[in-house]
Amino acid sequence: MALIHQSVANANAKVQLFRIAFGTANAGQTVGATEMAGVLTAYFTDGRTRCDYLVTDTVPRPEAKAALLAALCLHSALPSGGRIELRRTGARWGLAAQGMVHVDAGLWAALDHGQPMPDLSAATVHFALLPQALAALDRRAKFSRGDDRLLLEF
Repeated sequence: MALIHQSVANANAKVQLFRIAFGTANAGQTVGATEMAGVLTAYFTDGRTRCDYLVTDTVPRPEAKAALLAALCLHSALPSGGRIELRRTGARWGLAAQGMVHVDAGLWAALDHGQPMPDLSAATVHFALLPQALAALDRRAKFSRGDDRLLLEF
């Protein structure tokens, strides 16, 4: 019975995160810090990746959407797990991933340099949606990489 309960909780967490990340984000809508932190904690609870949401303010939903899409991109770069951290200073977002970083050069070049997006799968569609979400905010992604760290800012 506990396994069923855990499975249902995991499915609900994914639905909540996907609702914000892939749903409509109209100007004037907001997402509270508690909701964002809860969605991320629930989504990453059973995996090898831990996610810390270090924002205490309510944020505009279009920014929340972009932040969650960016977190999914960082998660894709941590196939062995690690830690993702989301911060916001003013209206600027900074996300960091730490762990054994594996970057798909084509996907990240499309984000960073606006190059054409390579062929995508369902597991990488967030790479195509992030530039669209950022364009709606009149922003672009900028990322840098170290041996065990990846930073994404917008």
